[in-house]
Amino acid sequence: MGYIGREPGGGLIFGSSGASTIAGTINGSNRDFTLPASVDNAQQVMLFVDGVHQSTDKFTITSAPSATLNFNSGNAPATGSEVACVIIQDSFSFATVNDGAITTAKLAAPVAARGGYGTTEARLSLTSGTPVTTADVTGAGTVYLSPYKGEVIMLYTGSAWEAYNLNAVLSISVPATTTTPFDIFLDYNGGTPALAVTNWTNDTTRATALTTQDGVYVQSGNTDWKYLGTGRTTGSSGECEDSESSRLLWNYYNRVPRWLEAHDTTDTWTYTTATWRAKNNSTTVGGTRVEILIGVLEPLVEAFGTSQILTGSTPYFSSGIGIDSTSADSAQMNGAVVSPAGRANDVAVYRGYPAVGYHYIQQLEISQAVDTTTWYGDGGQSFFQTGMVAVLEG
Repeated sequence: MGYIGREPGGGLIFGSSGASTIAGTINGSNRDFTLPASVDNAQQVMLFVDGVHQSTDKFTITSAPSATLNFNSGNAPATGSEVACVIIQDSFSFATVNDGAITTAKLAAPVAARGGYGTTEARLSLTSGTPVTTADVTGAGTVYLSPYKGEVIMLYTGSAWEAYNLNAVLSISVPATTTTPFDIFLDYNGGTPALAVTNWTNDTTRATALTTQDGVYVQSGNTDWKYLGTGRTTGSSGECEDSESSRLLWNYYNRVPRWLEAHDTTDTWTYTTATWRAKNNSTTVGGTRVEILIGVLEPLVEAFGTSQILTGSTPYFSSGIGIDSTSADSAQMNGAVVSPAGRANDVAVYRGYPAVGYHYIQQLEISQAVDTTTWYGDGGQSFFQTGMVAVLEG
């Protein structure tokens, strides 16, 4: 019986008594055979007699290195047996790796490949080395790109994708504009990546459009500029803000929930008109309004507004949520009726997808023109407060 098995690849030589590659008389007494190649020791030979593997204590290699195999006494193959071998050569060829051929980027490439070309283990923020800020940042003049949950970023060179290790914080100055959005990119820059910015035409229109390279957002005309997110300057030239009242820096990658709040601390006021208006007739950011910025139409925006009133009759009243409006309500759920006369509470709920660009979210109010409706801010109490909260991922 010959050797049964799948023929391995390079580095192995096969021989059998049924072929000219192994030589020796099989008569029950002959113990000397010639292998198809020279070996240094018995461990290089996998020897089989009638398909049964022979341990190395049953044969030796005579005058190694040589091709002469000698069965030990008492182990000569019986007449009619078939002898086969597999020789494991100890000589292999290896390619020489040139100095500098293995780079950090190449080592990182398989890791990045698991996340695809969009792999971007970093976030934009207005604080160096803090990818997710938890405190308000106002009057910031610099945008930072910090590593986040890794440091690998895939970048397009103009002809191919490469993995880049962000082992240091990158930064760029906020553009010297006012109330103008700007896109932020990571430019491959010939192998030395750097941040780049492009201003928008206005709050809703990009001056230079985004496009995709292999499904990844880049700047139109500059495919080696990977889109990271969008910022917006405040009313002060060259300044940006990321606070609970103004989320003016938006990340495309590694988005996290960003909360916003607005609280009017006026004790009370009256409004008894069946027409929507800004809460307390105020448009103060942080008081009755918050600001958000969206770079790509993907994130869900949610807002919740609360109101409390006091009236001597039984009118309907409501708190509202206006998206870029002080006179049109966008809330999907809201409204209450006072019955019996006295105090009542209301909650307005908005969930939606505002368009790309800058938006304000305004708390609204409305009341039937019956009797006098008194609205409450904090009621003059330290433990009481109406207002609005919102959240988006960015």
